[in-house]
Amino acid sequence: ISITIEETCQPGKKCGRFDIIPVSCSGSLTWVGMDGEMYQFEASEKTEACGVGKDYLVPQTDGTLDYVSRGDYGETTGNLQRMP
Repeated sequence: ISITIEETCQPGKKCGRFDIIPVSCSGSLTWVGMDGEMYQFEASEKTEACGVGKDYLVPQTDGTLDYVSRGDYGETTGNLQRMP
């Protein structure tokens, strides 16, 4: 999965993109708020292969982000690293 979030991202604003190559799912991300320590995003402008759900990012002390996606496809988790 590839996620790009603009540095100027603000709640309620479309400020990112995602691409899940193995399932041909991509679209835009809007930051909808916080759920505890998790930044909650909602996907829009999605390709047909995408399911319905919410995406969460949690900053880690080592500079990575924990990724959680929950929806009609179940739950997907991972750790994202910044690309050079």
